Amino acid sequence: NVTLQGADDEPLRYQIVEPPQHGFLLGLAPALTYVPNTGYAGPDSFIYRAWDGQAYSSSATVHLTVRLAKYAVFAEAGVAFEQNSAVVRGDVGVNTTSSGPFLRNNVEASFSQNAQMQDPNSRVLADSIVVENKALIYNPSYNELTGKGTVNGTRTTPLVLPLRAGSPALPAIAAGTQAVTVNGNQTLAAGSYGALTVGNNATLVLSGGLYQFAGWNVSQGAKIHFAAPSEVRIAGVVAMSQNAFVGPAPGATAVDANQIVLYVAGASSQGGNFPAAVSVAQNAALNAYVVAPNGLITLQQNANATGIFIGKWFLAAQNAKVARPAESAVAGADIENAGPESAEIAPEPAATPPLTVTLAPADITSRLYLPMVTVDAVNDVVAAPDAAVPEQVAPQIVVSEDVTVTQPVTSTTAVTPALTTTITTTIATTIATTVTELIYLPLITED
Repeated sequence: NVTLQGADDEPLRYQIVEPPQHGFLLGLAPALTYVPNTGYAGPDSFIYRAWDGQAYSSSATVHLTVRLAKYAVFAEAGVAFEQNSAVVRGDVGVNTTSSGPFLRNNVEASFSQNAQMQDPNSRVLADSIVVENKALIYNPSYNELTGKGTVNGTRTTPLVLPLRAGSPALPAIAAGTQAVTVNGNQTLAAGSYGALTVGNNATLVLSGGLYQFAGWNVSQGAKIHFAAPSEVRIAGVVAMSQNAFVGPAPGATAVDANQIVLYVAGASSQGGNFPAAVSVAQNAALNAYVVAPNGLITLQQNANATGIFIGKWFLAAQNAKVARPAESAVAGADIENAGPESAEIAPEPAATPPLTVTLAPADITSRLYLPMVTVDAVNDVVAAPDAAVPEQVAPQIVVSEDVTVTQPVTSTTAVTPALTTTITTTIATTIATTVTELIYLPLITED
């Protein structure tokens, strides 16, 4: 929400200052629905401001993350699940055919002895897959499948690669220079910082919004708690030591791994053939949507990870577990579907005398069939306000696979700008009774 201070009681209207780059907005502000372009996964944003008929507010930026559907793990070049590791829920995918180096067994996807996929609805998609003795996988799609383990479900071959055009993109990262060291309990507001170090058994609470860091070092027994949905952009790497924790704050029931987004750009050269981007040490726990396309994501022995993990490589060591967050089924980037091509909301015009328009219907109900890449759950995208603009709480954006948009026509006595609505649509419109009313409408184009 953007608040205007004033003595008048004029209703607020909203102007889209800068539309999203990788999707479009549908509906009437402030109740907008963001729809990503077909095949897109990654960051996006748009800028808006409010107007009360006399003055504009400061602009606010809504930051969005379009998630890959279905996957718990998505790697560009390879994945390996070591002895007794587990994929509790979600798919595993390797995007391309690799020429090496390989994590294990000279294949893109390796499941060692007793490694288990626990959900019969999960899938493995990779060029070559090895399933070792007593390992278990479900529903593989492949070009080569070997090993003495158990393969259940549907087998699909051949597999056309790449699975998608590339890994989800990273946003621009502008870390600050002021280092942050936490040795007790501390709360940190959104903003740009240098390297973050959370000392042994210390606790850092991130209050929510957009954060940018040079790097993360989370020491033994340390905790990073998220009190509200957040997007964290890290120019370097993430290192979590033994028994460390990153995830929702206690009592933050509205926050789960879907609302904690970590973009990690760095990769340490100490990883040899597999430069390390995110390392989760023994008995540590990470709950987040993690995008680290330049390096290796490692879960060490007995580590637990809940979320979606996207890297160049992914390695789950002995007894490590990874799970996609539980949620209702939504469409994703790995399935084809038709959807609207484009739509945008134009800026509002300057104020003019009141305009009376004759409209049918009293309600306009449109059923939209959205592209298969969506933000990954209804109410899952919570905007992180731009840290530079004070007292902003960006609106919640609702995205779903099959959306019904209802636009009630209501009466008002306020002076409104002259507004022109152009609607070019291929979706059905139900016409009801004719009503003559004075209304507010944004400029909308829907294709």
